[in-house]
Formats: sequence, C-alpha cells, structure tokens
Amino acid sequence: MSSLLKRFLLFLLPILALLVFQYVVDPLDAFPGEQPIPPVASHYRFVKTHDYLYHPDNKRDYDAFILGSSRVMRLEASRLEEYGLKAFNYGINMARAEDYYCQLRLLLAHNTKPIRLLIVGLEPELFSNIWPVHRQLLQVPELNRYLVEGLPLPEAGHEDLLQLISNSLRYSFEALLSHLTGQKPSGKYEFDPLTGDYTEKEPRKSAVKVSSNL
Repeated sequence: MSSLLKRFLLFLLPILALLVFQYVVDPLDAFPGEQPIPPVASHYRFVKTHDYLYHPDNKRDYDAFILGSSRVMRLEASRLEEYGLKAFNYGINMARAEDYYCQLRLLLAHNTKPIRLLIVGLEPELFSNIWPVHRQLLQVPELNRYLVEGLPLPEAGHEDLLQLISNSLRYSFEALLSHLTGQKPSGKYEFDPLTGDYTEKEPRKSAVKVSSNL
C-alpha cells in the first residue's frame, strides 16, 4: 500500500467515524428509528402525536381539534372551553395535506369521544401537488401508517444534506454531553393535557439548546 493511500485513509477514517457517530446519536431526530440517547430536539409531528397518544395524564377525550401549520399554533385551545369544548391544538410546522389526512385518521381511531368541531388552517400551498410528503411525517410511524402508496417522497438536496450533517454533528456532542452529565434537554414549550395547549416554560440554565421549533 502506497504512502499516499495510507494518508488518504487516515484522512478519510475520522470523517467516516464522525458521520456514523452523528447518524447513531441523531440529536435532531432526523433519521428513522430510535436513538440510543434522548435527542436534543424533536419536531412537532413527533412531539404532539406522542403527547396525544402517550402522555400519562391525557385521556384523549377531546371534543375539538385545531389542525394547521405554525400559524394556528397561536390559537389557544383553552378558549373553546367557553363553548363547552375541550380542544387540542395539533398544529405543526409546514403542514401538508398528507399531514392533515394522517392526523385526522389517527384522531378518529384513538379519540375516546366523538369529534364535535374541527378547526383547519388552510393555506394556498395545500392545493398544490408540487410539494412532496414532508420528511418529518415519514419519521412518525403512528402517522405515516395512514399514508397511501404512490405519493411523491422528499429528496434531500445537496445543500440541505450538508446543512443537516453539519447541524446533526454539532448537536451530537451536546446530546452526548447532556446524557453523560444527567441533564435532560428542555424544550421551550410543554404540553398541558387539561387545556390541550402548549405553554411557554422558563428555560433551565443547564438545559441543552434545542430547536427553535420547540
């Protein structure tokens, strides 16, 4: 083996090791499968679906739901109590028509009460077929099980992939440090199962930085 090839391998192996490291740790919850340590940030499709299905204090007994993109997240579900309705704000970032379909199928299957009101935030992009299924929807098995076959799937662009690798690698070390020191990543909002709202909470000084989406 020539000295040039040895130098190339010595240069390549650390890069490959870092790529494997960030894929396994997956601090931004960007890849399928479970992470060995808690991610630094999770997206709303995952967080809200799991809060609805698995939160220990959530009885899934809502009368109304709010679906839409980030714009409807400002709507307070608790305001519907004035009309005798218990509501859950299921708004997510960059919602697509497929998200609404999967969310509604999940709610019809798991809500313990008949849905009396559905508030849907419609946007022009929903009526265009140029947007593929959002990548985050594919990462939530509880939702993507309702997807029909033949839908256009997302393809990562060159710049998007490089940005993902850069961010994921950076946060991998923060997630690992958080795990080793016993610190739990803390989001900006927390779920209140009684009101169906996500309320802002005081950040802990020791908390790991999280995505601005949470």
